[in-house]
Amino acid sequence: VRARDGTWIPVEFAGQASRGPDGQPMLVTTMRNITERERRQEEFRRSEEYFRTLIESSSDLIIAMNADGTIIFAGGKGRSELGFESAEEMVGHPAAEFEHPEDILEQIDLVRWVFANPGVGVRTRVRLLCKNGESIPFEFAGRVITGPDDQPILATTGRSIAERMRIEAELSAARDAALEASRAKSEFVSSVSHEIRTPMNAILGMADVLWE
Repeated sequence: VRARDGTWIPVEFAGQASRGPDGQPMLVTTMRNITERERRQEEFRRSEEYFRTLIESSSDLIIAMNADGTIIFAGGKGRSELGFESAEEMVGHPAAEFEHPEDILEQIDLVRWVFANPGVGVRTRVRLLCKNGESIPFEFAGRVITGPDDQPILATTGRSIAERMRIEAELSAARDAALEASRAKSEFVSSVSHEIRTPMNAILGMADVLWE
């Protein structure tokens, strides 16, 4: 509505049809100035957009789920790493739907335990299924917090450890190769020592004879 000074003010009306003293129908209304409420809502919207932008800029995969294991939020660049461009492709689906079949039971037990022990932080490794069917190993850390509707939710952040596991495998292979080379060297030295010592005994014996 337009105020006396010409400015526009957002208001909220509530009304009810009634009849006046003369029996004629009329509409009785109350009006409330909602400028402050709209200001707070706008601040909240901007704040929400700000934090959503921060989350989407994160290199991690941020997942929130309720007690029955249904995903209620999925953000971060880690989501794109799995091939899911929009959150809607994951939100509303059971988390188990995106887990490797061999990891599902372990993760279900872990989620139950976490909700039974709110506030306790946990870490876990799980293979997540990409949109194309391939799997990527992720390491997650999370804890149960209170959501906007005062219901408990499990908030987690995860990061792909595929590259780290590849490097670990290469280091392990290099270590095994070094140990094998060391063992082969020891066997070689032992063999050569034996091959040299046997004729040397004869040579030294003959040298003693010649000396005599």
